[in-house]
Amino acid sequence: MNEVFLFEAEGVFPPTTPTETEEMIQEAAQYQVAGVPSQPFVGERIVILDDNVQVLRMFQPLLRRLVGDSGSAEVIHYTVGDYKPNDVVNALRDAVLALDPGIVLVDYELDTANNGAEVVVAIKAVRKDIVCVGFSSDSSRQREFLDAGAETSVLKIFRRPMQTLRELADRLQAVKLRMGGAR
Repeated sequence: MNEVFLFEAEGVFPPTTPTETEEMIQEAAQYQVAGVPSQPFVGERIVILDDNVQVLRMFQPLLRRLVGDSGSAEVIHYTVGDYKPNDVVNALRDAVLALDPGIVLVDYELDTANNGAEVVVAIKAVRKDIVCVGFSSDSSRQREFLDAGAETSVLKIFRRPMQTLRELADRLQAVKLRMGGAR
């Protein structure tokens, strides 16, 4: 059976060792030194949908830096089961909508029968105001996300999370400007 797990932003995926905590602090400091604001999307509600728990553990705390204390960075962890393909897409859409995000990052490779572009289409059919971002480690998927209605797409580089975060911040800033500062 497919399971959709919702996790609150606070302390869901904390670093598991003091070394991991220190590494995250050092990376966050590099992020600030690189000239990118530490909280460029203060107050935003960001949701990340992915099937890989390691990706969620890596990016959730970093996304929390983007939104600050007044925003939230929540995750939806999708695991494969026995839903029919259309049921999975609708279940994930509903899980995202229940969290009422302003921005949602959607992984492409969810399982063999479903992909993130389908989830973007389902979200946009109901809520055009949510900024959908394709979030895949496969650069060839970017066009599919855009064709599905995503505002932008970011290459997810697990081994370089800060590079991914900077790219995400840049792309979201460009979306914000295109939308006339509405976000």
